Amino acid sequence: MNRFRYCGISLLAIFLFITIAFPQETQTGEQIWIPMKVSSFLGGKKDLKLEATLYKPEGHGPFPLLIFNHGSTGPGKTPVKQTLRWESFGKLFTPWEFVVLAPMRRGRGQSDGDYEEPYWCSDAEVDRGIKNAIQDLDAVFAYVKSLPYIDSSRIVLSGVSRGGILSVVCAAERPASVKAVINFVGGWMGEGCTKYMYDPNLRYFKRSGAKTTTPMLFLYADNDSYYSKEAIKSYARAFEKAGGKITFRLYESVGEDGHHLSRYRNVWLKDMEDFLESVHLLSIEKKPKAE
Repeated sequence: MNRFRYCGISLLAIFLFITIAFPQETQTGEQIWIPMKVSSFLGGKKDLKLEATLYKPEGHGPFPLLIFNHGSTGPGKTPVKQTLRWESFGKLFTPWEFVVLAPMRRGRGQSDGDYEEPYWCSDAEVDRGIKNAIQDLDAVFAYVKSLPYIDSSRIVLSGVSRGGILSVVCAAERPASVKAVINFVGGWMGEGCTKYMYDPNLRYFKRSGAKTTTPMLFLYADNDSYYSKEAIKSYARAFEKAGGKITFRLYESVGEDGHHLSRYRNVWLKDMEDFLESVHLLSIEKKPKAE
């Protein structure tokens, strides 16, 4: 009995030593709810709540803010009701003294409302989906203005896939609300839509480039399963030719599918640091190591 008791004490001591010597990352973010109003079928307005995850550095601020926007469901590859917390970006940006907010759009995660971001290859359906997504971001902008520790003049919009192009389009439509954009593999529809219509992504990049001077970082990989290398180059070219200000990076094959580029910090971290420094949003000396 004493021998087992001794072993138990020893194991406890080892566990405590490991916990103290190698502290575990416990930052999971805070779940918050963002109010918004949408038009109802019966007229008037209906109250909804959007789920979001908030990461905040220590201190009172005011801090710059990164809003990180999720992509589509795939369709079907990502469960509609799965909450995407983007903890890796919370861990990356809070040491840079940023607040990070990861909202879930209507009908996604635990957010109220219907998921109305259609997958049909039609201008009307693409326009409807993007319009709904921008309305959700309008609610986010209104909410963060009420938080005293956020400097609403220093907001960076970012996101992946649909969240990437949404960040670009929203910055063009709401120029006073956005300081900079970081677009990971942005596109609303896959390149397959070109079989039925001209590329809707190209249309939105061209339109946005003509309407904004907000500095933007475009990050893509040439083995993206949704768009070819030629299509990706055409997006950047159209945006820039229309007058947009862009830093464009097209990396060689990343992982099994370049559409998951955001997971490979070691690939893009230096480019992101340089971009944030160029727009005067990154001034601290301590920088996280690439993973």
